Formats: sequence, C-alpha cells, structure tokens
Amino acid sequence: MELDLIDLAKTSPALRGAIHAVAALHSKQHSRPDMARANKNSDLAEGLEAYNSSVCCIRKRIDSNELLGDPSALWTTFLLGLFEVCDYLFKL
Repeated sequence: MELDLIDLAKTSPALRGAIHAVAALHSKQHSRPDMARANKNSDLAEGLEAYNSSVCCIRKRIDSNELLGDPSALWTTFLLGLFEVCDYLFKL
C-alpha cells in the first residue's frame, strides 16, 4: 500500500469516522475509574455516532459500486469491525 493511513483519512470521511469511533471506544475503555460516568457515556455516544456516520458512507459507496475502487475501503472496514468486536467484548 503506497498511501499511509493519515493520507487516506484526509480524503475519506468513512475512514475518519471509523478512526474516530475506535478512538472514542478506546477512550471509554481506558478512562480512569474516578472519571464521571457521564463522561464515559459521552465517549461511547460519540463513538457510536462516528461509527454510524462511517457505515452510512460505506453503504453509499457500495450502492454506487465505488467501494472496490476506494483505497481506504480495507482500512475502513477493518476499523469498523474492530469497533464492533471491542464494543461487544467490553459489554461482556
């Protein structure tokens, strides 16, 4: 892959959303125990909103048959999957 992740994220709203979603979930999972519950819930809500936005972008690209030509598609789908797995495991 010739393009790095940062360059891809500059041109792909779906990838930016996926990165934001994973970062928000990570922030929630690794916040200090004394941190207010409202802040943790805010991180999760922000992550879910970014996840939803990214999925909507991916759906549009699938519908328009543009996803396979998108160099950020692999990273985006990987990060969305990572978000789903981590979110599921965190809830266990």
